Amino acid sequence: VPFGGDYFPDPSPDGTRVVLSTNRGDQDGPRRIVVRDVGTGADLDLGVHGTYPRWSPVGEDIAFLRTGQPEVLTLIRSDGTNPRAILPRTENFSFHGIGWSPDGEWLVTDDQGGLVVIQIATGLIVPLWPIGNYLYDPSWKAE
Repeated sequence: VPFGGDYFPDPSPDGTRVVLSTNRGDQDGPRRIVVRDVGTGADLDLGVHGTYPRWSPVGEDIAFLRTGQPEVLTLIRSDGTNPRAILPRTENFSFHGIGWSPDGEWLVTDDQGGLVVIQIATGLIVPLWPIGNYLYDPSWKAE
């Protein structure tokens, strides 16, 4: 029986839930994005395949890399509703993670080998190239 596992956990702002990527029960299957209740251990499968989930620091949005061809940086609500593409990844560059701004209005990630910041409300993409070619797990520092 293939076991699989859980990957890239990230807590909700209130600490009662954790979003993660899992292939538990099917180690050769695609990873699914699930929200786990910390108190009960119950999982809510959000119905999408992906990895690197990151919970918004101020709400119910979750950013993750939707797997498949092409890969797409995607937002989804923590109840599995309103999935929307934020950044299609057309190039075959390694993916190095996602970070949220403290106010939940921006994401920082890598695209085409360099860092970009994305304004959630408008979809504005601001390249920070050439910064980021070999950086991993970008984050945002609060002042």
